[in-house]
Amino acid sequence: MELDKSAYVLGVLGDNQPVELPLITGQSPSYVRTGAKLEQPQIADATAICGALGEDLSHQIAEVSVEDPKNIILLTLSRVEVWWGPADQLNEKAAVLSTLTGELADKAGRLLDLRAPKSPVLR
Repeated sequence: MELDKSAYVLGVLGDNQPVELPLITGQSPSYVRTGAKLEQPQIADATAICGALGEDLSHQIAEVSVEDPKNIILLTLSRVEVWWGPADQLNEKAAVLSTLTGELADKAGRLLDLRAPKSPVLR
C-alpha cells in the first residue's frame, strides 16, 4: 500500500507495480482501507521519518525497518544501513543524513549511526 507522511492509506499497489518509495518492514497493519489512517505507532513513526526526509532524500531510501521502535533502521539504495534510533529529533537527523548523502554513495555495507545526531558515526 502507499502511505502519506501521516500514515493515511493513499492506495493499494498491484503485485507488479513498481515501488519508488521506501518499503516499511517489521510491522503489518491489521486493517487496510484507502483513506484510512493506520494506527500502528511503528508505521506512523516510519511515515513521519520519510516525511521529514523530504521527497528527494526519501527516494534514496530502500527500506525502513520498524521492528525495533527504539532503533528504527533505514537502508539506503547504496546499501548503507542507517541507525535512526527512535522516531525523535526528525529534522535534526534528516539534516545530518542529507548532508552526508553524497559521502554514502560508495559506502555499501557500512553503517551510519544517527541516534545522536550531533555526533553521527560512520563505521
